[in-house]
Formats: sequence, structure tokens, C-alpha cells
Amino acid sequence: MKLDNLKKIYTQMISNGLERHVFKYKHNNAVIFDVLYFIDESPHVLGFGVLEHNFYFEVEIKKGFQLNTVLNSSDYTQLCKILNLKYDPNNPFKTSMFFDEFNKQLPKITHTYSTPMPQTIAVYRSNVDEPEKIYFFGWLDNKKTGHDVSLDNLLKTKKLLSNKAYERCKRGNISSRWTDKSHLAKTYFEPTT
Repeated sequence: MKLDNLKKIYTQMISNGLERHVFKYKHNNAVIFDVLYFIDESPHVLGFGVLEHNFYFEVEIKKGFQLNTVLNSSDYTQLCKILNLKYDPNNPFKTSMFFDEFNKQLPKITHTYSTPMPQTIAVYRSNVDEPEKIYFFGWLDNKKTGHDVSLDNLLKTKKLLSNKAYERCKRGNISSRWTDKSHLAKTYFEPTT
């Protein structure tokens, strides 16, 4: 399936220098999803989350804004439950209908203030090192301490910050630092190598 309207968002993200974008999607005037669009990943990724149901799934966006509409069985079942759908063997729910409606309702404009904060992403991408520490706290130059950046830290950097930060940290032996205290959070800045 092709998400034609996603191309407009992508184009605006590029012109605004954005690598990640967050916006709301209301399905059938009932369920509100947080949608995360990651164009710094290859292929691009669209994440759909509903916080009050502790539900999140991701789909890959291939060249030409194509996506495979098939979800794994647990995500499909949970999505049906959240959308309050009852099984009808004569008319089963097709995820292509969900994505088609999503494509029709995509926002027309992106805003630089719609870049997701690391803690916004962490709520959904919680399978990271020290998942309780969701607030960015800065960088640690491991060359000065004589240590090596851990693979777990690199993966957390990639999932919550950006692919660019991941590459710089890997190349420069830099660790991202995190805290569980919101008042200690720092505004994200790129690591220097």
C-alpha cells in the first residue's frame, strides 16, 4: 500500500531539517494515536502508540512510501481490541482499511516544535537499557575515562535520539547520559567527536 500523503510530510520535514516528527491521529473519532515518523532510519519507520492502552507498533516505510499492511498476530489482535472491533467472519477487519483512513487524515503541515522529545519516544520504545531513565542528561566522552561505550547505550541513543547521534557516539566512543528525574533533563544537543 502507498501512503501518498506521507510524502508531503516527508518533504516538509526535509525542508525544515527534521529527522523525527510526532503528531496525533484520531481513528473513527474514537481512538487517538501518537504517531512517530522516523526518517533518520532506513527504511523509514512509522510508530503508532496509544498510551492509555500501553500499546505500540511500528511499520517500515519503503521507497515510494510503500508499507506492508500486515501486522503480527498480537499487534493485530490488540489493535482490534483498542478499536473496539468484534470479529465478523463475513467481514474481517483488514489493517489496510486502518492505514487507508490514516493516509486520508495525515496533517498537511509539519512544525519544528513537533519534533518528539527523547522521553516521548521512550514511552513507546521502552525496550532499552535502563528504561526508567528517559530524560536526556548529556554526553560522556569515554576516551577521557578510559572506558568503551556499551552496545546497550549505543542502541538506546539510536532509538531515543537519532541515527546520527548513534553514529557519532560509535565513532567517537561517546556515551549518552540519562536520568529518571525530569528536572535534570537537558535540551538535546548533538555530540561532538
